[in-house]
Amino acid sequence: MIRLLGILVASTVLSVPVLVLPANGAAGSVEHVVSADLPGSTAVVSGTVTSSVDGSPLEGVLVVFTGDITSDTPSGGGKYTDADGRFQIPVGFARGYRLRFTSTQTITHWYGGGETAASASIIDVGTSGIVDASVALDPAGVIRGTYSGSKPSSLLLMRATPGIGSGSLLRTIADGEFAVWITTEAPVTVGLRWATGVARFNGNKYHWRNSPALQVASGEELSGLAIDMPATATVTGRTTNVNDAVIAAKVRATIIEDGQRLDLGSSTVTDSDLKTGEFSLVVPATTLTLQAVAPNDKYGVGWLGGAPDAAGATALHPAEGQTLALPDLQLPGGRTINGVVSDTAGDPMAGVAVTAFAHGTDDVKGSAVSASDGTWSISGLGSSSMPDVNLRYDHPLLVRSWYPSKTYRSSLQTLDHLDRNHLSVADQTVSHLPQFRLAAAGAPVIEGTAIAGLEVSTSAVPVSPTPGTTRFLWLCDGVSLGLTGASVRLPATTAGCRLTVRQVSMLTGHQPAISESAPVTIVAPRATVRVAITGSRVSGAVLRATTPVWNFAADGRSHQWYRNGKPIAGATGGSYRLVTADVGDRLTVKVTARSTITGLMASTTSPMTGVVKARTVIRARWVRNREHLSAQLQVRVLTSGQSRPGGSITIRYPGRVYRSNVTRDLIRRDLYFGRRGWVTVRIDYLGSSRATPASTTLRVYMH
Repeated sequence: MIRLLGILVASTVLSVPVLVLPANGAAGSVEHVVSADLPGSTAVVSGTVTSSVDGSPLEGVLVVFTGDITSDTPSGGGKYTDADGRFQIPVGFARGYRLRFTSTQTITHWYGGGETAASASIIDVGTSGIVDASVALDPAGVIRGTYSGSKPSSLLLMRATPGIGSGSLLRTIADGEFAVWITTEAPVTVGLRWATGVARFNGNKYHWRNSPALQVASGEELSGLAIDMPATATVTGRTTNVNDAVIAAKVRATIIEDGQRLDLGSSTVTDSDLKTGEFSLVVPATTLTLQAVAPNDKYGVGWLGGAPDAAGATALHPAEGQTLALPDLQLPGGRTINGVVSDTAGDPMAGVAVTAFAHGTDDVKGSAVSASDGTWSISGLGSSSMPDVNLRYDHPLLVRSWYPSKTYRSSLQTLDHLDRNHLSVADQTVSHLPQFRLAAAGAPVIEGTAIAGLEVSTSAVPVSPTPGTTRFLWLCDGVSLGLTGASVRLPATTAGCRLTVRQVSMLTGHQPAISESAPVTIVAPRATVRVAITGSRVSGAVLRATTPVWNFAADGRSHQWYRNGKPIAGATGGSYRLVTADVGDRLTVKVTARSTITGLMASTTSPMTGVVKARTVIRARWVRNREHLSAQLQVRVLTSGQSRPGGSITIRYPGRVYRSNVTRDLIRRDLYFGRRGWVTVRIDYLGSSRATPASTTLRVYMH
């Protein structure tokens, strides 16, 4: 039986993904990921892995399955073969799978194919059963060579073909000799890395791409390689931003070999110090250049000599053992803070020095001077490659301040503050020193009646020292109306708001004097005394509108009468005679006042009247009854426009009272008295919802 040792080394593999195996190479499991969208399966894929040379079982081979038929990287799970070369994998889902077999002493193999996933056969697995996937693996090849100098720290195997032979390495490094087992028959290059971090590949090349490719067949051995320990030098310097302020970056060497400029990657890389920006890097003693990269804060690549790319970068030719002190590696880009400096009146301040300090230190990371419009900009900043910053504002006439508008240095970090509050501009209000401040003697007063549409005015209060200019700003509930004169007309939309006027007095080199009036509530043009309707609500009567009182001087007014909310045609006077059509309805009148001088206009509408009623007239007569001591009374209740007004009547005469509803046009009632003679009869109509009450009397002779 051949037992695989599974010795692992740290290796750098470019162009292909790497699967890291357990260090002991023992039989076991590897976690796998499957899709819950597929039908479940209790099936098992199993088999025996043997040597193609002598058929002996192979222990420690990793068997990995995947259902992805497009990728060279297994995405499923796997098992290590046991001492008998056996493996058994419950797949969990019914579908097609591919299997890959890898170890440190065999050629990587995909079931049914070769070294690539594309060559593999698909194993169809159902919902149950056992699927056999036994395979025989070819032994790995071996590359042996010698090296000069001290013992290398690691061996590197670079694979020229993506997706070929991924896995761990079995290698030995002895005094002056090395060996590595090659698990692919595809071309590879072999290199050694020393403790300095510098590597060299076969052909004594510094970059594996320039190294001659080596190809070893299964079970074969290639020997005679010789790799010399590289001569090294040291380069030192600083990494900075565009403001020559230090930042932290990764400094990498780019080799100039065989006419190409190639990044040496992790072989020669170091981090510059966050506080000092300084770095020291061991590099091959050959032609090369440097680049600095800060992955965060939007920095670009900084090339030696300030070139935009590798082709233009300054080339170095260090000798063995030499230490070269280099100019700063300056990284372009970084984050930019834009800001505006304003005085207490909101006017831009020019000439203010803005300095960005590393948070909590005196280390300057950038600076700017505000322009005539108060704007400034500082670029090259960050919060990962350098500390976040605090902003300070300085000017000979100003009180020193810190962002945001503080007279002391707070713990607030500017970039973080802007990000958290979704701000794109750092606004700063600055104050002048006491000797450079104007002072107002009091506050302005709003003159005139604050009615929307009318003019109001103010006068400037004294200011010391004498200002060069004074302006006014009118505000509605603290928001500017855009009106700046001493006398302004209030927009119609301002009704209801609290009006103030702000006086701003200015003198060059001084802080403005700002004073604000007491607020005054703006009212709309309106009637302070509402119109009312007087008169009797009976058809034929005349209703009159009272005269409203307005809060402005009106020189014209108009009327409109309404029946149940609808305008009455032609009813536009100060009075209105009720007609039959009004009976049963309610009336209002609207009065509109205007000022031809100010253009103000306002309306007032009266309360609604009660229901208009028809005027009632009672017609009564009596007819003699010769057979009895009685008479017949005939009564008609007449209302204008109403055939049957409803309601009731009461008939009274000595000793008798009769009541009757008015349900017909003619009401008849026999009257009895008991003796002959004249009797006075009173008839009362009590009225209804649509008719007025009425009464009448008449003399009736009983005989």
